[in-house]
Amino acid sequence: MTLATLVWFLLWVGLSRGGKRHDFFTGVPFAYGTALLLWNVPALITEKLKSKKILHPEINSKLITSCLAIIVFIVILFLPTFAGYANKITYNATIRRKLIPERGSMKQGLEWMKTTLPQGTVVAASWSYGNQLNVLGGVKTITDSDHYIPHWIHLYFRHVFCAQSEREALEFLKTHGATHLMLTQQELIFNTPDHSIIGSTENADRKFELVYLAILPKKVDAPQRLANLRKTPFAYIEAIDPDVVESPPDVLTARMRNRDIARLPYVAFKDKTRHFHEMSGAENLPGGVILYYETHQPDEHQPDEHQHLNKAFYIPKTGWNSLAVRLYFLGDLPDIFVRVYPTDGDATADVKIWEIHYPPDIQTDPKYLETGFPEIDTYLHTQ
Repeated sequence: MTLATLVWFLLWVGLSRGGKRHDFFTGVPFAYGTALLLWNVPALITEKLKSKKILHPEINSKLITSCLAIIVFIVILFLPTFAGYANKITYNATIRRKLIPERGSMKQGLEWMKTTLPQGTVVAASWSYGNQLNVLGGVKTITDSDHYIPHWIHLYFRHVFCAQSEREALEFLKTHGATHLMLTQQELIFNTPDHSIIGSTENADRKFELVYLAILPKKVDAPQRLANLRKTPFAYIEAIDPDVVESPPDVLTARMRNRDIARLPYVAFKDKTRHFHEMSGAENLPGGVILYYETHQPDEHQPDEHQHLNKAFYIPKTGWNSLAVRLYFLGDLPDIFVRVYPTDGDATADVKIWEIHYPPDIQTDPKYLETGFPEIDTYLHTQ
């Protein structure tokens, strides 16, 4: 039995390759090994102590082993200084491990897909959403968590999420038969470093992230300043006055570290409405800025309704030109990527879905079906 358990352990450690979903299989030999140690080690120690006449010869070794096992179990289970496993497993079972779309915007989006989209719909999305889209949304996907062609994950992030032109993205999507595209706030704000590095070459040519900008204390009669000296090339960026969000300037002014002045395009979200100010030649500028404003109701400190800058992000040039940013934040290409969800037009929605209207000149290309295996890819290019 012990030998079989050891073989099982070595087999699954080799097969799992770090995959968390295989923890269950490696847990079986861990449980068996722990039980074996708890049973044999105390018995061995007890017998040695008896032989040295430290313990009375009539003491029941099995009783000592059982008591010790119970003590160890209680310590591991309940004492936080050791492991506090009971608290952790309760948290994991009730909060952390809950089905992600159980509530909130993702659940609503999946329900909308299931009840609205026709059979045969193919929704292009991050591979991490694939199984949810298949099972709960009732739609097909290009990649998912159990996908057998990992190279397609790289191709999706490179040619769709990080695409530097709409033609590049459309050719990929048409090759894979995609009818819709889904992007989420979670992946845009938090996951872009990972997504973009997956979509890059070994030189990280398309790597970018949304850089959080600190909102500095406002000086009297001076514009609100934003800064992140560690991750941006600017000493500071001047945000627009919240009171002029309805008729704002065309660009933001930024002070470079060498004291030069730069002009940046930006998007300002006022509650659920987008105010985008396109700037000619923006593709040659060092990125752009996302501003989120909220309406605050009157209170004892300010008797009138007023706008408040809630958060701000800087996006470098590669990210600003990427398809994901252009669609999710800028609302670009509305005739090709027609937004169908959310249906209320909320520009700040956590989940956004577009129906793809392919221009007639967009053709499929077998290079977007490459698998990463040379012998298969050579065959694809001969078809």
